[in-house]
Amino acid sequence: MPNRNLATVGLLALLFATASAPGANATADRVMLYGHVPSAVAALTPKGRVPATNQLALAIGVPLRNEAALDDLLQALYDPQSASFHKFLTLQEFTVRFGPTEQDYEAVIAFAEANGLAVSGKHPNRVVLDVKGAVSNVERAFGITLRTYRHPTEGRDFFAPDIEPSVPTNLPVADMWGLSDYGLPRPLWRKVDPQKATPLNYNGSGPGGAYQGMDFRNAYAPGASLTGSGQVAAVAEFDGYYAADIATYESQCGYSNVPLQNVLVDNVSGIPGYSGDSSAVIEVSLDIEVLISMAPGLSKLIVYEGNSPYDVFNRIVTDNSAKQISCSWFWRYGPTHTWVRRSPSSTLDSQLKQMAAQGQSFFEASGDSDAYTGSQAFSSFGGPIPMDSVYVTSVGGTSLTMNGAGSSWSSETVWNWGGNVGTGGGISPNYARPSWQANVSMAANGGSTANRNIPDVALTADAVNVVYGNGNSEAVGGTSCAAPLWAGFCALINQQSVAGGGTTMGLLNPALYAIAATPNYTNCFHDITTGNNIGNYTPGLFNAVSNYDLCTGLGTPNGTNLINTLAPPAVPYFITQPVSQAVAAGSSLTFSASAGGRSPLKYQWLFNGTNLPGGSNISGTTSNVLSLTAVTANNAGSYQVVVTNNSASATSAVAILTVNRLSSSVTL
Repeated sequence: MPNRNLATVGLLALLFATASAPGANATADRVMLYGHVPSAVAALTPKGRVPATNQLALAIGVPLRNEAALDDLLQALYDPQSASFHKFLTLQEFTVRFGPTEQDYEAVIAFAEANGLAVSGKHPNRVVLDVKGAVSNVERAFGITLRTYRHPTEGRDFFAPDIEPSVPTNLPVADMWGLSDYGLPRPLWRKVDPQKATPLNYNGSGPGGAYQGMDFRNAYAPGASLTGSGQVAAVAEFDGYYAADIATYESQCGYSNVPLQNVLVDNVSGIPGYSGDSSAVIEVSLDIEVLISMAPGLSKLIVYEGNSPYDVFNRIVTDNSAKQISCSWFWRYGPTHTWVRRSPSSTLDSQLKQMAAQGQSFFEASGDSDAYTGSQAFSSFGGPIPMDSVYVTSVGGTSLTMNGAGSSWSSETVWNWGGNVGTGGGISPNYARPSWQANVSMAANGGSTANRNIPDVALTADAVNVVYGNGNSEAVGGTSCAAPLWAGFCALINQQSVAGGGTTMGLLNPALYAIAATPNYTNCFHDITTGNNIGNYTPGLFNAVSNYDLCTGLGTPNGTNLINTLAPPAVPYFITQPVSQAVAAGSSLTFSASAGGRSPLKYQWLFNGTNLPGGSNISGTTSNVLSLTAVTANNAGSYQVVVTNNSASATSAVAILTVNRLSSSVTL
């Protein structure tokens, strides 16, 4: 036994005594851990018990400490007015301040070992402990009986506990992964049905007009020189892929090869098909390929592969290498999608909180089953990856139309093929509405003013080309496409932010919703106002409307305008330019321009190429709005504004003022 302090050794004896009685569940000295029994079990007859000698692997979640202080810190980290704004923590700093204590971690180790479970993995943030052992020891440790059942919707048997597990009251355990295999990991991609998609969705540069490669940059980041250079991205996966497929895709798109790093956890093989889902290899290739499509200059893309989401997520957060992460998988815990967990998965929320504290951005596909509410509840609310969490950017889907063969953005509508296949969105029963979502109106969109609404944003989810399965090619759809595209777009934002002396963006939601409350919203987003995600069981829910809605969130990126607003470049640039005007003599008017760039910005208006002094009938010569009253012929001419910061200056386009008097007009 490893050396431990006397307090831990004493606790070992106490835990062994309180946990060794088989079948002992919630009593005065034990606490029940809810959310581990699939709802389907209540309607099923057990086929038998899991053999006592079978080996089981568990990932035990250990709760964070000082969570109130962590919540305060997260608020400050994303408040531009705070002295702590974007002063993100390192892994070591987070663990010291908020990670479980070494004593707590040792107590869980002691409990596991006292019940015959071997420690198979430790993590530096101490949020997860991996153990393995015989079923009989697992049953004794957690006061359960593991039984087998026939799956109600899949052609297989599954195992699950008969009751919720429990642990000694004084043991710091939040939850665990591995007590059931009812819900297996499922990819969210969808096969394109030619009868459901319209021809306008097929005008990309890929096979059959599907979208690929530069199409996405032409649509959402036109003219951007940013490629994600210097940035590391990651995808969370639960199956393998063929590296040759990625190279083929990059070659077809005219891209250089982005370095790929495979990180295998849970002792998985990494060989395509290890999850047992024959379609999973498409998901993994898709995630990698479209992320690279948006950010072809990434320094590296890390592919994290495993079985347990607790272990995969924890490796991502403790490596703290990737600053933009995407996941397009879910676990379905109920055949009718009606099971809702009593509380959010605390271990995964702990990991997502840590990502936000470390400046990592996490993008989760919002799902592909149309609106989520009532009889059609969130397909993954019972699963481990909380697509409704307030610590993720939830990504919905659109159907994109481009000009030419993928040359430029033309229009978008909500992705919805009908028959319960469309972009996921709805009202979370698990999370209150976060403060950053309070500045968007829910009056017209059917959203909630009390609970979290999703998705937050959207991107292409229709007619996307993928190379997979060692040389196959196919057009697919789903929010699976949209989430990694957003991760790639985030790499462009982070590249510019870091190059300008800033930090990575971390959780994007506070900044995205802040933009939605400003006149700059329509400059930064394509506001999707047509279509719906009405499903088989959700008549009237939900329709696309102006500004935020529960189909596509705030919308899709409007190119470099959004990038420059989130990560102002060092040099000034113009968002809007002054516009030429013709007015009658004696009228009043304003010229205006809006600019971005690193603060502080200074303005100086020019008249006919020289600095314009104030006074007389002119004011605002050193602001972004120039006002003229009772104009005369002397005011006619050309106007420009120069914006300057500590790095450089930029001069606007020329705006001509024409002053009309009687039947003639005066210009310069």
